[in-house]
Amino acid sequence: MTIAATPLRASWLMSFTGLIPLALTVPLLVLHLWSLGILVNGVGALLIIAFHLRRRQGITGLDMLSLACAIANAVLYFGYHTTILLEHLDTVIYSLLAGQVLYAQLRGEPWTTQFAKRAVAPERWVTPEFLTANRLISLVWGACFLCCAGASIWGMLGAWRALIPAIMLVTTAVLTPRLARWFGRRITRSTAS
Repeated sequence: MTIAATPLRASWLMSFTGLIPLALTVPLLVLHLWSLGILVNGVGALLIIAFHLRRRQGITGLDMLSLACAIANAVLYFGYHTTILLEHLDTVIYSLLAGQVLYAQLRGEPWTTQFAKRAVAPERWVTPEFLTANRLISLVWGACFLCCAGASIWGMLGAWRALIPAIMLVTTAVLTPRLARWFGRRITRSTAS
């Protein structure tokens, strides 16, 4: 769902801005501050989307997922007075993200491509190296999301139920640019031979 026109050559963290509203929401939901959590998630998602549109970077599936969660939570909480989605937001989000990865793989454009386009020159978007690296990195993210979903429903973990996914997400985020560089060097060496 990327509409990118001008790639960003800044920090790789720009790829993860769609997670900011969700990350800010989690502590509020843990404290059962449902209304404030919904407000922070919705306003945060709209600000992130506006930021990327202003920079002509397009909207990613992650950006839309964050906004969709805010809307769904608002409808369920204010319209139907239920907190079911709010109480299980982590599992829902990890499952939906894993679904996004799977759907993108089946469509033929790896899930991480939408984020990589924000940091890579347009002429490289169609190269086999770019697509192959993104397929691998997307699978790593998909596995991470599946493991996070599993940890989020395993009640016997206690506080680790939230910590394990957080550790996995941060680790995967830190490894992603390293994996992309490693894969790029490997491809470049093999094509030079």
